Amino acid sequence: MIKNKKIEGSMIGASLALVMCTASALEVKGELVVDHVSAYTPAASVSSSLEEKLSDELHTKTATLEAADAIHYYSFSAVRGQKVLLGDSVQHDGPVFFEIEYLEGGEWKKKIESSKVFSGLEPGVEIKIRVSHKKDQPYSQRPYTFVFGSSPVLKEYHLKDQYRMKRIPSGYTQPSFLPVQGSIEAQLEASFTDSVGSPLKGAIGWFNMDLAESRMRPVVVWVVSDAAGQVSKTVSFERCYGGRETADIEIFYGPGTWRSYYYVGSYRLENAYPDRLPQTVEQEGDRVFGHVCGHRKVRR
Repeated sequence: MIKNKKIEGSMIGASLALVMCTASALEVKGELVVDHVSAYTPAASVSSSLEEKLSDELHTKTATLEAADAIHYYSFSAVRGQKVLLGDSVQHDGPVFFEIEYLEGGEWKKKIESSKVFSGLEPGVEIKIRVSHKKDQPYSQRPYTFVFGSSPVLKEYHLKDQYRMKRIPSGYTQPSFLPVQGSIEAQLEASFTDSVGSPLKGAIGWFNMDLAESRMRPVVVWVVSDAAGQVSKTVSFERCYGGRETADIEIFYGPGTWRSYYYVGSYRLENAYPDRLPQTVEQEGDRVFGHVCGHRKVRR
């Protein structure tokens, strides 16, 4: 899991188990059903319940428990037999006042670790969970948040040069080749799938660019994959000044002799919710980035 990192923004689901009720009010908003019940089994002592079946993606769910005895139910179907993730959200901050349980073997079991991955599933198997307030803590009106859905895999990512960048040619820098170069921005592209290789919507990545040599703070960007499992994001940073000086470059930027000025940085993209072990693309470590400060003609 990502260490000491928080995400901005937020993005709730499942199925009501063994509840016999007389509805005093029923409101339908899209897929969300709010049912205020007056009779129910002792196993689900609730003042209200939310029922939502989640779509085929990775969901970051946020909602508020209406009362101390409220219970929210969610379900997710592993339509391809893919791994299913139930985990803490990187956006959660502060003490945890709620608890999450999952239905297994006809019994509700508490999620104890920060994440649980359900694997070895048959296609179409449905995972059911519920969220309730901790009994040993005073009622909180703060929203809870968690992630639930297909377990994400970061397949690949690339950082591309700033558009129309005047690149420093190979052989004039240390290291001799700066594969990605930019002065104020670069383009990040990435691809996420589920565990069986299908494109995954809702996967979250954490991008970090280290510009310490440029005497700048790290650039941190959170990204979310679209319905095709793709990420495309312009990463912006400040222009640098000074920098390492290249050897003379002849007739590359135009007639005459030139010198370029640059700093060497690094970058990486991490899957915010890896399936325990680092994934292949993340084992490569940091990648080299050339922060180009400018070019100067030294002789005509």
